[in-house]
Amino acid sequence: MTAEFHPDHAEQPERADETGAVQACSLCGAPVADGAARCDACGLHLGGGEGRPSPFSRVTMWGLIAALVAVYLVTLTIVAVAR
Repeated sequence: MTAEFHPDHAEQPERADETGAVQACSLCGAPVADGAARCDACGLHLGGGEGRPSPFSRVTMWGLIAALVAVYLVTLTIVAVAR
């Protein structure tokens, strides 16, 4: 899937950040405003998830692993008893 070329973006001046690098969308190449959360042209989320907490904490992950192991062991026990 490729992003469409938008002629109106070619006419807009490109913006540079503090280092002088041009800020452009990594998907479609359209110039983006400083601090923009999404690209106006293609809708790509530009934030990168900075400052966003992980959806799973370490405790949650270990809890899920323990629950899967418990289900596996119960299933093995039921199969062993049924034979």
